[in-house]
Parts: sequence; structure tokens; C-alpha cells
Amino acid sequence: MRLPDYFVMKNDPRIAHKPAVLQIDLLKKPFHELPPVQVLEARPDPAMEAVDWIADPVPLYSDALKNIAEKYNIFIRFKKVYIVDPSSGNDLVYWLADYPSVDVLSSATEYHVHNGSVKRLVLDRGKLRGHHIVQIRGPRRGESYLAISLHAAESFLRRGLSGFVLEKTELDGGYAL
Repeated sequence: MRLPDYFVMKNDPRIAHKPAVLQIDLLKKPFHELPPVQVLEARPDPAMEAVDWIADPVPLYSDALKNIAEKYNIFIRFKKVYIVDPSSGNDLVYWLADYPSVDVLSSATEYHVHNGSVKRLVLDRGKLRGHHIVQIRGPRRGESYLAISLHAAESFLRRGLSGFVLEKTELDGGYAL
């Protein structure tokens, strides 16, 4: 049986007014050290629009995206994050995710010589087997990618979720049984 295609979720550059968190350091602690609920201030932006996925500084999920992601990876843990814009009084609910580590990088993955970051991302089909949503940690601190299967991507797109674009990822290793 051939595994489905996989995609990397990336920030949608067409959306200019995503919520931007001011207290970024609070989200960069280890997941187990974070409180179950956080209230963070957003950079004031009267045109701020709610999106379903915020990529930076850490991936944050809307309720709708979280509900779908939980169906595709039952091991994801979430903590609630309120993003509040004090100038407008708007508050948005997001979820910070923690994924179990899964080594899915292929030996064919290429790295930049000068800083060791990923140059060409290649995933190993055999290691992906049974995983629909995986967090891929790059070799550099803070470098990570969210890879999703075609099935999960179709679920996200059918529901009109926003904030991300999908980039097809190379797969190595032939077929999985």
C-alpha cells in the first residue's frame, strides 16, 4: 500500500494582520512548564483578523483546527492561550500544541553548510507510517516543521481553515506495507 502525499504547513504570507503576541518568551518555555491557560497581549492592530493557524513564534491553533488535529494524532497535548488586544477589547482563543517526537527525516534531507538548517526537506515513508500530523524538529534550535498527510490536509481545506499554505514534501523510501 502506498502512503499518501505529505505537506508542510507554512505561514500564509497573504494575511497581513494575523494576531501577533507581544510576550513571546512566555510561549518558548518547555511545554510541561507552561500553565494550562495563558493570557497574552497582542500587538495593537485595528485590522487584526482571526485565523486558524499562527506559525510564529510558535504554532497556535484555533478551536476548529485543534478539533481536527486531535482526530489525526491522539497523542497531541494542548494548552489554551487567550490573545487579547487591549486597544480594541478583542480576545481570541488559541491552543498551543505539544507533539510526541517522531524521527521522520530521511537521510536524503540536505542541510545548509553555513548554519546547519534544513535546505531540502525529505521525509522517510517508512517512518511516517501511521502518522498523519507530525512535528519535525530541525537540527537548529527553534527550527521545526509541521508535516501533515494528504488526508489531514483535505480535512483542513474542506472546512475552509485559514492562516496557512501547504507545500508538498518530498518522500523517500518507496512504499510502506
